[in-house]
Amino acid sequence: MVIILALLFVLFNTISIDAEYRVEMITANKRTIQDKQELGKTITTESRSTDNIVAVHGNFIGSKGNLSYNVQLILNKRFNDKDYRDILYLGDNSYLLLPVKKLDIVFGRKLFSSSPHLTSNWKDGMEGLGVETQLSSQFRFYAYLLDFYRGYPLFEKYFLYKNIQDDVQNGERFRHGLSLVYHKDDIYAKLQFTYLNLGNWGNGTKDDIRSQPKGDADFIYNGTGSVSNKNKYFTVGLELQVARGLDKSQSNSVRKDKSIPISGELVRIYFESYLNFFRTRMELFIPDSDKRNEQGEILETGFIGFGSYPGNAFLLNQELNFYPSGWVTPSGSQKVNSVYNGRQNSFWAHILFSIHLDDFFLSIQGDHLTPRVNSGFSNGSISFDRRDYEKSFLFELTGSILYDRRYIDNFFIQLNFSKLYTSKDILLDGTSIFLQGGMVF
Repeated sequence: MVIILALLFVLFNTISIDAEYRVEMITANKRTIQDKQELGKTITTESRSTDNIVAVHGNFIGSKGNLSYNVQLILNKRFNDKDYRDILYLGDNSYLLLPVKKLDIVFGRKLFSSSPHLTSNWKDGMEGLGVETQLSSQFRFYAYLLDFYRGYPLFEKYFLYKNIQDDVQNGERFRHGLSLVYHKDDIYAKLQFTYLNLGNWGNGTKDDIRSQPKGDADFIYNGTGSVSNKNKYFTVGLELQVARGLDKSQSNSVRKDKSIPISGELVRIYFESYLNFFRTRMELFIPDSDKRNEQGEILETGFIGFGSYPGNAFLLNQELNFYPSGWVTPSGSQKVNSVYNGRQNSFWAHILFSIHLDDFFLSIQGDHLTPRVNSGFSNGSISFDRRDYEKSFLFELTGSILYDRRYIDNFFIQLNFSKLYTSKDILLDGTSIFLQGGMVF
């Protein structure tokens, strides 16, 4: 809130401003049906949600002296949810920038650097204070001095999700980081390192009674290396992430130490192709698993992710809220083996086909999730062996039709529809449809 108030103060006290406003109206409906076997009988439960949403997007770009700013705000109102409190969201970026000699001092929210050649649905960034500098024409260095990490919540990830505010969202935590980016022509590469101290934030930081009320001070290091290359017809990218840390817990005779080490890895593979009006995109998300003994007890925790929900599948995100690995969400570090609100290490494949015809954009995409086996012995490594994965799966098929005249007549309209399929052991069926339209001023 302090960041938001400071940004607004600068905006309304400036004499040089370029502003764009977009008003959107969204009518959305989602419905899921699940069958459960209890005492030899099939019990059917249904979840249904319909809402009308109005959102006002404000993009402010300008400067005053040496100070420049790029602030994106979204005010929104749900008409059918009286308990909804998240009326204000920050956009992808909402920051002030002050150049001091060769340094750029950044205050606010700013996305971490990512490849300009790839479409990224997984977003993360700094929310606090940082500095950056251009070392040469190819290299840029970033230092995130103080980041009040909170899961990088975004309006498009939560506009029909139940209220994400809860008691465990409040707590003391901080993140620091460094990043070095190389970009020349069609080649992009990044090395990044971050450290998050969870303090007393989240339910998982209250295992050690002696550490209260300051919390366990669990911590997670994350190291990321990525590279991408673009040519005339396609782009390929590879990313490796490593998570290390410590989760303090109750003592256990199996482990030498009282705490559970965090030791996880992730491989992401990208491919995008484009030929005239036709485009395809594929992404693979392959994390490791927890390391377990023969009795299935966790000895080391596998990969834990950061940032926003990594995909844009509507039902998987805003109905099931299923993350493909352990995750540091707006409610702290979480690892849950469940279909609803699951944070379970899983093989995730995303594929998209789209066609662009004048002002029409037609697309169809699929998201497939298969969890790792979470019982019995596991060495915790990344695996491409089918036997290391459950027979269960979640698959969402999404279609979209967009008529976009924003840059000509200042309006657009979009229709999205999706269908959720699951394996027989889950017995979950879901559908969603939402109509979205807006005008730009």
